[in-house]
Amino acid sequence: MYHLPHRFGGRECGFPVSQDALHQFDDILPAQRSLCGDGNLEMHFAEMEQQSGLAPSLNWTTAVENYISLKDISGL
Repeated sequence: MYHLPHRFGGRECGFPVSQDALHQFDDILPAQRSLCGDGNLEMHFAEMEQQSGLAPSLNWTTAVENYISLKDISGL
C-alpha cells in the first residue's frame, strides 16, 4: 500500500528533499544503519538463515519464500 498507493485509492504525498537538507542529520543518525532497524534481530535472522540451510535469495520470489520460512521457524 505504501509503494503503490494508487492501487488502493490513495495518493502520493511525498515531496523532494535536497541532499543538503538530508546531510544535516548525518551527526544524529548512526553511520551504519541496520537493514531492519534492529541489529540484534537482523543478526538473529542471519543465524537462523544459516542454520536452516535456506538458499540465498536471488530474486523477490525466493526472498518472500525465505521470509515466510524464517517467520515460521521463529514462530512469529
